[in-house]
Amino acid sequence: MLLISLALTVLTAFPAQAGGQPPVLPPGAADDYFQKPYRVGYPVFEPVALATLAGEARSVLKEAEKQPVVLIFWSLRDPIAHKYRARLEQLADRYLGRVRFHLVAAHHNEIGGHAEDPLKAIKGYVEQEKPQLEILIDERNRIADDFRVLSANHAFVIGADGFLRYAGGIDNDPHEKRKPETRTNYLELALEALLEQQPVPHPLTRPQGLRLVRHPDSPPRSNEHGSAPKPKPPTGG
Repeated sequence: MLLISLALTVLTAFPAQAGGQPPVLPPGAADDYFQKPYRVGYPVFEPVALATLAGEARSVLKEAEKQPVVLIFWSLRDPIAHKYRARLEQLADRYLGRVRFHLVAAHHNEIGGHAEDPLKAIKGYVEQEKPQLEILIDERNRIADDFRVLSANHAFVIGADGFLRYAGGIDNDPHEKRKPETRTNYLELALEALLEQQPVPHPLTRPQGLRLVRHPDSPPRSNEHGSAPKPKPPTGG
């Protein structure tokens, strides 16, 4: 608890330094405490900088007002993402005022083309379908790289304390083959645990969806999950 308290002080007082260097380590922290790609149980130590379809800058962690933040990476071309839309909107309604949900478009072929308006297809989808959740843009895949996103429908939960608490799939039924009562909703379980100030029961699972094409300058990413440390207990919200 003391270490987390010290880390929060550092995160508030020392934002990421110029040149992409992480903040100064809090006393007693391991050398890899601030490390990218972000890992479950460790702090998200830089702003999550995204953009609206109108090109306005957004910093979703600053907007969160001490609430957990959910980032769900999304692709217009992924049929599974469209299947998840209604379930995610219902989940966002259930946690309205307690959790912030954001869809993040990071497929380079959808947001980084050379057309006059590379976002034309996404704007058309929003205008026609009117999704409840706002779609934000991850320019040049910077945020997807920071979180080592594997595919569309890869979900991340950042606790109110600024620590990454969950990374993985939305539930165990991406193809809608189960009845709702037999699904395991990993994202919901993570949110319930955080709001009750309990450890997340399944902090690391595998997402399913379309592989996201990266910007040419993005570092190579493997399809391996690796392992995650046991999450630290949340400190609230």
